[in-house]
Amino acid sequence: MSRLPEPLPRALAPLPGEGLPGLTLRLAHRLDLSPTMLFARTGLQTSTASYTSARLLLGLGDRLTAFAQATQLTPAEAARLTLAPDTERYPSIAMSLHPRPKRFFPYGLWVFTSFTRYCPHCLAGDGSMIQQRHGGPWKIRWRLPVIFICQDHQTFLRDGCPRCHRSAHAFDQAGSRLLPLSPSRPPGHRAGASHRPGCRTHSKSTLIS
Repeated sequence: MSRLPEPLPRALAPLPGEGLPGLTLRLAHRLDLSPTMLFARTGLQTSTASYTSARLLLGLGDRLTAFAQATQLTPAEAARLTLAPDTERYPSIAMSLHPRPKRFFPYGLWVFTSFTRYCPHCLAGDGSMIQQRHGGPWKIRWRLPVIFICQDHQTFLRDGCPRCHRSAHAFDQAGSRLLPLSPSRPPGHRAGASHRPGCRTHSKSTLIS
């Protein structure tokens, strides 16, 4: 049995509807760590992996206990950062998690694995001190193509940055990743972008393009 990680020195309570990428961005910002360092310290990424798979958007699986302990969350709170609680509402989640060949039902067909939509009002925060410091929530359901309106602010979700026009959380390299970062790049750069500075418009945490 692998050893569980030590709890991080600081924690953050998940915001309503927040997804795994959003919490890791805010927590990394609070701890002054790169997201990839946070992934390694919470059991989401092994030391030999070059990236963290976007499959974790569907559920944490055997990494749930380690991540919950490291982030000082309950297993239920950690699970709600993924799409797993919506299995009954979205049968595609259950089908994608079923142990069958990926080519039969690839999850990339029904969930955005290489970018996300967003509501700029949600990302601006609700005015509370914690959201002023670390930004508002990147919500997990923004990754579903069937979700295109923010019910809280009654506005259409956006996918492009108003400054650089690239898709939010997009990356250049092929594949499906939880966040577009490589271990060797600082958080203000996009993976595969030859150290091109990333756009910091989307979130007050200024961690991702």
